[in-house]
This record gives sequence, C-alpha cells and structure tokens, in this order.
Amino acid sequence: MYAIARTKKLKSQGDVSQSAAHNFRTKTQQNINHEKSKENRIIYNPFSVDTTSTTDLNKKLQKYYENLGIKQKDGNVQALEFVVTASPEFFADLPAEKFAKWEAEQVRFFREKFGDNLKMAVLHLDEKTPHIHFTVSTELKSIKKYKNRYGECEKESYSLNAKRFNPAFLRQFQTEFAEINKKFGLKRGIKGSKAKQKDLKTFYREVNRVMSTNYEKNLEREVQVSMQKNERWWDKVLRQVGLVREKLVEETVKPELLRSRRERSIVAAFFGKDRFKRAEKIRNDAEEKKTLEKELEAEKKKFTQSLHDTTPKRVRELEKENEALKSELDKLKPKPKNDPTPPQPQKNFTMDKR
Repeated sequence: MYAIARTKKLKSQGDVSQSAAHNFRTKTQQNINHEKSKENRIIYNPFSVDTTSTTDLNKKLQKYYENLGIKQKDGNVQALEFVVTASPEFFADLPAEKFAKWEAEQVRFFREKFGDNLKMAVLHLDEKTPHIHFTVSTELKSIKKYKNRYGECEKESYSLNAKRFNPAFLRQFQTEFAEINKKFGLKRGIKGSKAKQKDLKTFYREVNRVMSTNYEKNLEREVQVSMQKNERWWDKVLRQVGLVREKLVEETVKPELLRSRRERSIVAAFFGKDRFKRAEKIRNDAEEKKTLEKELEAEKKKFTQSLHDTTPKRVRELEKENEALKSELDKLKPKPKNDPTPPQPQKNFTMDKR
C-alpha cells in the first residue's frame, strides 16, 4: 500500500476559485456521492473562509497578499494545491480511531512543512477514496540590505514566487511524506518514475467519454468493415482449405475408415452373435485363450491377403515404382576403389646433434 500525494499549480485567481468550488462542493459534480457530502470536513481554515462561497477563498487570499505589500506580476502562481491519500485498500475496514490518527498526521506534516503558507485543508469522504486537499500560498519573504547615512539597514519585502517548488523540492517532499506515513504501513511510490498524473478535469472527461461509448456497436461495425475488406481473401482461403480437406479424406482418412470397417466386420463374423459370452469364457479359460489366439492369427493372415488384393491399383504401381527407384539408386552409388599400392612405412627422423 502506498502513501500518495499529488500537486498542481493554481496559476490564476480563476484557478483558485475553481479549486474552491470543487473543494467546498458549491457546484454539481458527477463523481461524488451527494448523500455523503455532508460528511466532508474543513480541518484547517486560518482565514475563516466562507465555504458556501466559491470566491471567498480567492478574495481573502488576494487581501492577504495586498496587506503584505505584494505587487503581482503576470504569470505569478497564486497558490499550490496538494491532494494526499493512500491506496484504496488502506481505507477498507479502517477503524475510525486509526483514520483520525492518519488525518491528524497529514495536517501536522503540512503545518510543519509550509508554516504560515498553509491556508486551507479540506477532507473529502464523498468520493471513492478518502483524501485531503491542502491549499498552500506562494508568498516568499526576502530581506534586502542597504546603506544610508544612518548605516546599514534591512528591509523586509514579499513577492509571489513558486520557483522553489521545483522537481527537486517535490522529490524531497515525497520522501518526507512517505516517511511520516510509514507508521501506518504505507510506503513511497517508485522514485524517479516516468508516469504522469492527469489533472482531475482531464480524468473526469475521459471517464465520461468511456462511459458514454457504445463499444458493442463499434465492435460490430469494425467486424463488418474487416469482413468486407477481407472477403476475397477469406473466400480464397476457404477454397484452399476445401481442396486440402478433400484430398486428405480421399488419400488418408477414407482408406483407414474402410480398413477399420473391414476389421470390425471380420471380428464380428469370427465371434458371431454370442461374442460377449465367448469373451467372458476366454477371460477365465487359458486353453480357450490359446485356441482363440491361433484362430485370430489365421484370420489376420487372411485379412492381410484380402487387403493386399483389394489395394488400389495406383498404390501397387507406386510400390513397383519405388522398388525401381531403389534399384536405380543402388546403381548410382559409387563403388569403393581397390588401391593396389601398399601403405608406405613411416620414416623415423633424428636430429643431428652437433
């Protein structure tokens, strides 16, 4: 089971209001159980935001930035939204006491990690898996030093700056987040994974598209198109298969069936109508068994002879042709040569030592 944390940037005031509308349930949504929405809770709200209003969070956030003397620029990230949860099986039959500890630990971690930048935390229990939305502001305090006639001075100033929330920061965040969730039996996801998360809007759009697609109708249409395209090819294959089947039956299966039928006829004629009684007698009488074996051997010889006599003319011709080919092959084989020259004895060589 995994500890899961996702984040996205709220790049405009409109994004902040859209996030609030989702988190406060001020708009109709298809992916939630409206009967359980009353169980959702605001678990951290230092701004005392009116959760019945879609725009109140953004208004108070902008007022906060104004009081800090922040002069906003185009492209400033207004806030970050984190969504934290765990594998669905973690919440299955989870005792209320343990769930409360998990919830409190997530809030404690975010307050320590982001301090005064943490502006909102909302617990959702009306979706498939419980999760918490955290809203983090992006103001950054900087101290500027300068000199005047009175000496060195310092001046505090604030600006909106989300550059510090870079990939390195997020990787470290994931490690720390997993560490505080170890006590609940949760672990970190694969470090450095190339998998990318879809934003919720894209995810829900894809879900709706899948749910509204008539796959049965699409499949039927594809099958028809495929059959039309391959009709000629398929007919050709069937014709070839038919020819092969006819040849196979004529040359292989049919002779076997005929032979099997003859064998059954011979056995039935040999044993007669009371063949089952005789079989029982043979099973209990050794002498009768020996007599039967001799009689069957004689019948087999007769059957073999009759089978040979009824062999198709073409097979006999092929046998004769095969014999002739063997004779020709024997004639073409090279004969071993007799070498009259006897093998020469090997000479012993000695080294001249000087």
